[in-house]
Amino acid sequence: MNKTVLVIEDSRFLRKSIELSLVNRGFQVITAADGEEGLQLALAMQPDIIITDWFVPKLSGAPLMQKLQEDARTCGIPVFVISARIQSKDTRISDAPNAMGFFPKDSMVLDQLVETLLNI
Repeated sequence: MNKTVLVIEDSRFLRKSIELSLVNRGFQVITAADGEEGLQLALAMQPDIIITDWFVPKLSGAPLMQKLQEDARTCGIPVFVISARIQSKDTRISDAPNAMGFFPKDSMVLDQLVETLLNI
């Protein structure tokens, strides 16, 4: 069974790079350019995994994570956070119960992200 991954990322280049890396490894991918679109897709499609930038337009970071956690359709979905502006020890991320991991954009290797998702 192919897992479906929702990628929420406002950078079109990075969103497409992540999508291609995942598709090449057998994942089905849906994408969103902002948090509101991402939340709506998560509720409607109930993907197996979510990857989100911590800072996306309209709904990001802790508010997005809270909304995902509050809804029965999305509260069990593992979420991986990517960001260029915060560190993995950031308490806002570590307090989010559905955050499974953090990948800094400046040193993020797409293969490492994909390998992590393959093991879920």
